[in-house]
Amino acid sequence: MTQEETSGTAQEEASRVENKLEEENKELKERLLYLRAEIENMKRLINKEVEKAKAETTERIMSRIINIYENMKRAVNDIEQGNNPFRLAEGIKLILKEVESLLKSEGVKKMDVVGKQFDPFIHEAVAFVEDPAIENDNTIIEEIDPGYTLGDRILKPPKVKVARKPKTQQE
Repeated sequence: MTQEETSGTAQEEASRVENKLEEENKELKERLLYLRAEIENMKRLINKEVEKAKAETTERIMSRIINIYENMKRAVNDIEQGNNPFRLAEGIKLILKEVESLLKSEGVKKMDVVGKQFDPFIHEAVAFVEDPAIENDNTIIEEIDPGYTLGDRILKPPKVKVARKPKTQQE
C-alpha cells in the first residue's frame, strides 16, 4: 500500500468516526431535549397534584367547620329565644367535642408545659413569681392559657406563670 492509499484510508476512517460522533452527539442532544421536556411535564404534574391535595384538605376541613358554625348558630338562636339553659349547655358541649375532634384529626396537640423549663422561644410568660421550693430556676408552675402544636410547629404559644428561686437562693 502506498502512502497515498494509507492516507486516503486514514481520512476515510477519520471521516467515518467523525460522522459517527456527530450522529451520537445529535442523538444525545435530542435525548437531552426529551428529558428536559419530561422534567417540565413532571413538575407541572406534581404542582397540579399538590394543588389538588391542598384543595381536598381545605374542603375536608371547611366542611367540618361549617358543621361547627351551624351548631353555634343554633346555640345563639337558643340564647335569643330564651330556651332551656341546660339544653344550651349541652349544645355548647357538643360544639366543643366537634372542635376537639377536628383538632385531633388534623394532628393538633395541646402542649404539656407545667413543670417544664421556661423557654421564651416556646412559651409566653405572663407572670414570674419567687418560690423557694422549686428545684430549677425558671420552671413553669401554671398554665394560664394553653398552647398548641401541629407536628413540630407551634400554632399558639402557651401563656404561663414561671417560678424563680428567690434572689438570695440563686447561685
